[in-house]
Amino acid sequence: MTSPAAPETGTGEDPANQSSIGDHGGTAFSMRAVERLVAAAIKTVPGIATVDSKLGGFSRRAYPRVAVQLDPEANVAAVDCAIATVWPSPITDVSVAVQDAVAEAIDAYLGFKTTRVNVAIGRTVPGKRVSQQDLAARPVAAARAPQVTPTNVWQPQVKRRVSLKPVVVKHPLGISSPTIAPRAEVRSPSVSDIAPVEVRTIGTPNPAPVRSVSAPEPQELVPVSRPKPMQTRPVSVPKASPLKPVTVRPSNPVRVQAPRPQPLRAIEVRPLKLKDIRVEPTRIRTQPGGRHE
Repeated sequence: MTSPAAPETGTGEDPANQSSIGDHGGTAFSMRAVERLVAAAIKTVPGIATVDSKLGGFSRRAYPRVAVQLDPEANVAAVDCAIATVWPSPITDVSVAVQDAVAEAIDAYLGFKTTRVNVAIGRTVPGKRVSQQDLAARPVAAARAPQVTPTNVWQPQVKRRVSLKPVVVKHPLGISSPTIAPRAEVRSPSVSDIAPVEVRTIGTPNPAPVRSVSAPEPQELVPVSRPKPMQTRPVSVPKASPLKPVTVRPSNPVRVQAPRPQPLRAIEVRPLKLKDIRVEPTRIRTQPGGRHE
């Protein structure tokens, strides 16, 4: 909703996107300026993420996105906005804080009342956790926000009362008037008191004789021969041969026949029966002469 009597601002924008307030024909608001004001108020709320259109993924959407409608005759405004919130955060409380921030900014800077502030959650972005205490401590939009610095006030405590005693002067001190020394006589200096200074003549030194400087005889200039310029030779570059297509053919795999594994044969181990070995003693006969048979 726009006013037909909106004054021209000279910004080159469409007059349908401007609104004016007041009966004296004074102030005009550009829709772009109002949308930037609302976007700045949304960004002051904790838990709001700013998403660029280049980083918006497949949707290619930037957040926050704002659309404002103004009625300058009734001094009311309607706002539709889409935001991106930080996860994890209380999304419902963040949207309520956005509505309050937008209404406060429009009232503080434009003087309009908001009929509605529609908030749509378009995207969630992982980030730092936002609590309800952070939302409660958000800055309030105001044209002039006073800065309050809390100071601690201590109450003085009196432990013991001190009783004052009167001061009695037994012997009053005598006050003597100060004596002023006589003024010194100021004398002006006379010329006779200053001893005359003897003036001495300063003799000038003898002038130094001037010596003539002999200049060397000019020598004849010798012609300098410069080298002959070299002739450039054309260099023939072979013509570039066209590239030949290279066909890569897969090689046929060769089948290798592996021998079939033979079945294992059972090996029987039969124990052998050992025969008892009998050792029979032999008799050795000794012959005469020390021989043994």
